[in-house]
Amino acid sequence: MRAHWVILTQILDDLEHIVVRLRRPHLTSRSIVIVCPLHDWSQLSDDRAWKRINTFPGVHLIKGIPQQEEDLARANVRESQGVILVSGKSEADAELVQIDSNTLLSAVNVQTMLASSKHDVRMVGELNDEDHIEHYGVISEVRATLQTGRRSSRAVSQREAALGLQHYELNRSYAAGDIVLANFPE
Repeated sequence: MRAHWVILTQILDDLEHIVVRLRRPHLTSRSIVIVCPLHDWSQLSDDRAWKRINTFPGVHLIKGIPQQEEDLARANVRESQGVILVSGKSEADAELVQIDSNTLLSAVNVQTMLASSKHDVRMVGELNDEDHIEHYGVISEVRATLQTGRRSSRAVSQREAALGLQHYELNRSYAAGDIVLANFPE
């Protein structure tokens, strides 16, 4: 599969709104590959969500862990159109720090895989805590270093790079850049 969307998530609940947007008539129809561990503790909600999501054509589910490179390879992230990291609990009682840590680990592994990709694959990630954006800036710098073999010479703060302020403007819901904040404090 090539030029498809990859969605990395811990739970399937609440993914339908993303699939609906990727299936809008004015967008090129691409396959969607969802990587989700299908935890025992979320089985009922995952089953209900999959029944709704599976009504859309071209949507595939891989039972896997979004942080593991083998599962990312099975989803063929290197040749995808884009990767969407959806923040979610990996355990029933997970704290926000753990949730964001899992999302950031997925981002590191995706960026590492994309560094050797011949395709321009975009990645959008969701975080719950604004303070974790600093970590994403480091991850973005690592990808640039892996791709070019040298560190960026442009003096851009990690926060500016992570927020995409040099190229994009973020709003509370969606971004045209690399990161989205969920539950952004008022």
